[in-house]
Parts: sequence; structure tokens; C-alpha cells
Amino acid sequence: MNWQSAKLQPEEVEESLQKLENARKHSIFKIETLEKEIDDLEAQETETLREERDLLEESRKSLQQLEQRHLESKREFDLCTHPARKEVLGDRLRGEMEQLDLERKRFEDLEFSQLELEARIEEEKEIMELELKREASEENDKIKATKSSVSEIDLQMSNIIRTAKESTDMLETKRRATLEMLRKERDLLESIETQYNNLMVQYSKNPQESVEMNYFRRQCLTSPSESLAVFVPLSDIKQKRYFNNRRLSFSFSTASQDQRIIRTEAETPFEMSLSDEYLARRKSHELVDASPPLSQNGDSASSVHLSPAKQAQKGSSLLMDIERNRRQTLEATGEILIEREKKRLQELRQRASTEAINQWEERRRCESASATMSSLHTSPKHALGSPLYYNSDSANYFSDCASVSSFESIEGRLDAPGVYSGHSTPIRSINSSRQFTPEERLKLKEMERMLREAQIEKQVLLEEQEKSKLREINHLAEEKKKRELLERQLKEESQMREEMIMNQVKMREKTNSIQVKAYDKKEGVGGRWI
Repeated sequence: MNWQSAKLQPEEVEESLQKLENARKHSIFKIETLEKEIDDLEAQETETLREERDLLEESRKSLQQLEQRHLESKREFDLCTHPARKEVLGDRLRGEMEQLDLERKRFEDLEFSQLELEARIEEEKEIMELELKREASEENDKIKATKSSVSEIDLQMSNIIRTAKESTDMLETKRRATLEMLRKERDLLESIETQYNNLMVQYSKNPQESVEMNYFRRQCLTSPSESLAVFVPLSDIKQKRYFNNRRLSFSFSTASQDQRIIRTEAETPFEMSLSDEYLARRKSHELVDASPPLSQNGDSASSVHLSPAKQAQKGSSLLMDIERNRRQTLEATGEILIEREKKRLQELRQRASTEAINQWEERRRCESASATMSSLHTSPKHALGSPLYYNSDSANYFSDCASVSSFESIEGRLDAPGVYSGHSTPIRSINSSRQFTPEERLKLKEMERMLREAQIEKQVLLEEQEKSKLREINHLAEEKKKRELLERQLKEESQMREEMIMNQVKMREKTNSIQVKAYDKKEGVGGRWI
């Protein structure tokens, strides 16, 4: 029988077990009744046979006495010679003869009745034995049917337990795969958010780099594989972190910048991510763009700026701090990750603000001799490129950039003219500042849309994970309950099976003892008659 097509429900299993228990009780009661009847019959037969044997023994003794008396009378009659005495002895001999005949007849009747009683008892015993054998055969058939049912239930239970284990293993495998997918998506989302925040910082601090971004965009359109292969690290290529879910990679591809970045990466003992490489390129680009105005104004560039070795050392230390913070953020999740990311961004903002203030003060000292009329209308305190403006409004702007959900404030800040450039004077920040091109705006909107989609996908994945976890927990709890129920039923069925086997053994022992007793009685009666 196919266990899947004839799979019993728990209610059916309980009902079948109840029926088996009732049948077992009925069989035990019937066997006990038969055994009691056999014992009563044996006791009654024993008492009747004993009485009949006593009567038969008395009749035999009386018959023997009469025969002895008849022999003596006959001997006396033969020896007597007196006619009168002989006649009297003859009458007495005839009376004794009649009495002897009556006693012999009575003895024969008692003997015949005893034989009939024994035959009737033997017949009743045979009938009882046949009935007992029939009951035993029926009980054996029932036991066989019960054993087959129990074996079928055991097979079903083993199959159910095996199926439950397989389902549990499958669910565990799916859960692990889902957790691994969720971890990858979290890493991907963190990478996208980091790139997005770094790009927003770059756009806010140096809008002149949009020209270079346009150049890079055109280069990506002409040969996108080469531009990605230059700046994406080998480990990230292996992990395919930059080729899934429409992720963007931004870098500058000039030969001199590539050489400087390669030297910086060779000096650092760790492997940088895309955002860290972008910060290193931006840092080196600012240092390169800040040197020509100083030489044009006649000031000594070596006296104002640091040497290239110190600049590389400073950039390397900054990148090490960024990498340390990035690794720390990857070790935590939830609120801890958000707090650490905020602290890291705040430190970066403070460093960038301090660096911008230093550059602005250096530029202001260098161009103090060539101040124009526009500097009279725009004081350093309230100029768009001044450090105070940078510290007040730009700090709020960076806070908006750090937040994932404040896209409107970011776009408004980017639309405002005269965003501060790290290496431009207040005059140039007002007169030569320009807005972003439509292509750049579309690019930023596309990035914002991608980030929103990534957040939505992350939320959906988290919800699916929670639902899957709850489903797995509920399924495991149900399987555990079913397993416990089946184990309990199996234990009860095993106990019931052992009890039935013990009862069957006892019944066979009693049957054998009854047959042995009957055989002994037959042997004893036959020996007496012989």
C-alpha cells in the first residue's frame, strides 16, 4: 500500500488505536471467561467423578461381600447332609443368589453411568478445547491484522518524520541562502549610499569638476569597460559589486592622476573601495588645481602649500582613517551602523571644512593686494565662498547629503548658484559660478531614484526575511508537535503490542497446562480400569 495515498490523519490514527484497544480488551475478557468456565467445569467434573467413584466403590464392596457370603452358603449347602437343614440352606442360597444378581445389576448400572459421565465430560472438554482453539485462532488473526496495522502506522510515521526532516533541512538551506542574499544586498546598499554621499560632497565643494565629470561621462560612453577596469579594485571586480543593480562608478582618467593614485594605493597597506579612491582622486585634484593661481600672483607656492611627500602622507593618513571607519561600519548593523556612519561623515565634514577654511584664508592672503570692487560689496563674513558661509549653510547641506531621504534639500542646494569652490576667491565664486547642466541634473536625479529603489528593495528584503523566518518558525513548531504526537503514539502502540504478546503467551501456557491435565486424567482412568 502506498503510504502517501493511504496516509492516515491524526484523528484516524487515534480512532484506529481506540478500536484496537477495545478489541484487545474484549479478547482478554472473552479468554478470561473461557478460562473461568473451564476451571468451573473441571471442578464440577472432579466432584461428580469423585462421588460416582465412591458409589461405585461401595457397590463393588457390597457385591464382593455378597459373593463371599454366597460362596460360604454354597459351600455349607454342599457339605450339609440333613434334608431339613439342606432345604433351609437351599432357600437361603436362592435368596442370596437373587440379592447377588440385584447387586451385580446395580453395580453394572453404576459403572455404566460412570462411563457415560466420563464420556460426556470428555465430549464437553473437546467442545471447550475446540472453542478455545477457535478463539485462539481468531485472536491470532486479530493480532496479525493489528501487527500489520501497526507496521503500516510505523511506516507512515517514519515517512512523515523523514519528510519533516527533509522539509526542515530545505527550509534551513533557504533561510541561509536568504540571509546570505540579504547580507549581500546590505553591503551593496551601504556601498551605494557611501558613493552617493561622497559624490554629493564632491559636487557641493567643487562644482568646477563637473567639466571633468562630463569628460569622464563621454569617455564612459565611448569605452565604458576601460574606464571601469582602471578604477575598480580587483577584489570588487571578483565580487561583482559594481556590475549589479545599475550601480554607477565615477573616476577621472587622466594619466597624471592615475599615476598619483597608483602611488597612493601602493603606499597604503589596505585595499581601497570606490568611494575611497574617489576621495583620493578629488584630494589630489584639489592640490593640483590650487597651485597655479599662487604662482601667477607671484607668491611662493612652496611657502604656502605642503610638499608632495607631506601631501601624499596626509592623503594616506586620511584614507587610512576612512578605511578604518568603513571597516568599523561593516561590522555593525542597525542603529549602531547608522550612528557610526554619521560620526564618520561628521569627521569628514569637519576635516573638509577645516581644509576649505585654510585654503580660503591662504587664497585671501595671496589676493589681498589685488582686491576688486566686488569685494567691497561682498564681505568675507557673508560671501558665498567664505568660511563662515561654508561652516553654517554647507554644514546643513552636508547633513542633508548624509541623510538618505533628504533628496529635495540636496537638489535645492545644488541648484543654488555660487556654491563654494575649494580653490576660488569670493569674487570668482560670485561672478564665475554656474549652475549644473541638464545632463548633470538628470544624472543626479537618476542616482537619487536608484538610491530610493535600493532602499525600497532593502525594505522589501527585510520584510520578506521576517515573514520567511516567522513561517519557518511556525512550520518547525508544527513539525515538532506532529513528531512528538507520532512518537507518543508509537510508544503506546509498542506497549500495547508487548501486552498482547504477553497475554498470548499466558493463554498458550494455560492451554498447554489444560491439555496436559486432561491427558494425565485419561491416563489415570485407563490405568485403573486395566
